[in-house]
Amino acid sequence: MWEIDSSFQAVSFLYSVLFGVGYCLFYDLFRAFRKLYNPTAISVFFEDLIYFLIISIFTFLLLMSLSNGEIRGYILIGIAVGFLICYFTISRFFVKILFAVFKYLNEISAKMVDFLNRILIWLFEKIKKWVKYCNTIFNKTQKIFKKDLKKEG
Repeated sequence: MWEIDSSFQAVSFLYSVLFGVGYCLFYDLFRAFRKLYNPTAISVFFEDLIYFLIISIFTFLLLMSLSNGEIRGYILIGIAVGFLICYFTISRFFVKILFAVFKYLNEISAKMVDFLNRILIWLFEKIKKWVKYCNTIFNKTQKIFKKDLKKEG
């Protein structure tokens, strides 16, 4: 039977606390996004499902690297402690900052879409005029050929 060094457990616990903080900040991304778009209950369900799938993978990788895949209580407690510390301290401010960034990016993207829309409308108007001009030339040419064919026939 092999023993685990207590200093290694302490370092593992600190890593798990950092992972918990990361999980909280990652979840704050979802919270800020929800605050911006007011999603339906179904979309919230799928967002949460994606979140838990992602953190499950990272937790599995953490357990593989720290304890050879064995589930250790102090690692799970460390994740919970890190998440809760982050949630009750910086999470509120982080969500506000992310919301402001998302809102700003949303406004910029709306302006870009509006600009592109104006360019496309201008371009289509030019194409429409060109097609109309080509159509009139084609019709005039067609009338000339019809007259010439009637004269010959």
